[in-house]
Amino acid sequence: MTGIEQLAENVNKLKYPKTIVDKGWLYGVWYCGTSFQKSIYYGQYPLTFVKRIEAMFPSSKLLHLCCGRCKIQGAVNVDFHDLPEVDVVANVESLPDNLKQQEFDVVLIDPPYSEQDADRYKVPRLINSRKVMEQAKLALKEGGHLLWLDEKYPVYKRNDWKLVGLISIITGAERRCRVLSIFQKPSQLTEKELS
Repeated sequence: MTGIEQLAENVNKLKYPKTIVDKGWLYGVWYCGTSFQKSIYYGQYPLTFVKRIEAMFPSSKLLHLCCGRCKIQGAVNVDFHDLPEVDVVANVESLPDNLKQQEFDVVLIDPPYSEQDADRYKVPRLINSRKVMEQAKLALKEGGHLLWLDEKYPVYKRNDWKLVGLISIITGAERRCRVLSIFQKPSQLTEKELS
């Protein structure tokens, strides 16, 4: 069983529609509706999103960037603002040295999706995905995964990352759809595997 197949098997233990693997890629549509539990704050994760991430990556050391008001238990939660849910106050484009030790299995980021979102969160600007991906690479172990939740998947360097999955996140009628891009940090991958 490949690593990608194991991720699918892990999340498919939950009662939701199957996440599939085809031709070495992880795909799916996760309906993480919020109609049964209203959002407490703007930008809150969809109801079952964190549950699925934790199932997909059990017992993983997680670095949670742009965490805002969402504290994931057992993770190192990082945000620009000093909020009760934040473990480390930092700019995700320039993480503190103690987080750049290649010790994390997973880095999850949910940045502001637009200038309006950045204004609402009171952050000075949208983040630079290239800089954040460089920081994530320093934080991750070889073979670790970067999970990027956004309205689009970010531009990335194929020599630095392997895109291994795209999952659509749906929360309800007339709501923004998001995509969870799953990247893997190479561990001596061949050029053929990176393409």
